[in-house]
Amino acid sequence: MKTQRVAPWIFWIFLLAGVVYSPLFAQVVSCDFDGTGVYRDRSIISSDVIRTYDPDGVDCTDKSILIGGGSYLLHVKGDDPTTPEDEGAEAGDAITFTINGEVANIVGGSNIWTARGRVTCNIEVPPDITPHANPGGPYTGNE
Repeated sequence: MKTQRVAPWIFWIFLLAGVVYSPLFAQVVSCDFDGTGVYRDRSIISSDVIRTYDPDGVDCTDKSILIGGGSYLLHVKGDDPTTPEDEGAEAGDAITFTINGEVANIVGGSNIWTARGRVTCNIEVPPDITPHANPGGPYTGNE
């Protein structure tokens, strides 16, 4: 008979403890981005550095799983809702990609962050097209 009266109390104690301490154990979710990457007319290689930023300029790159062979796979972390700081992306944020510190163009797929999502986004940093003019001409207008 005593065990029947104690059991509900144990249940309520554990339930209350879970409610009170659950924010301490909240997991920050991420979104996986994959796709192809081109840096100045060559496929990305393992020594290239890809970073991701949310609209507020916060670096959201969690882990680079694979970069090389023209492809990449990144974990892009979300914001921790239990802190006042902005540590990552939120649902619907447009992610900005950089390759070796230069902003990459989105050439295919989507760059929208979704919680626990898997998004394909193809990125490219175009070649540097610096016009070169010959001193003294002739000039074509493309200089």
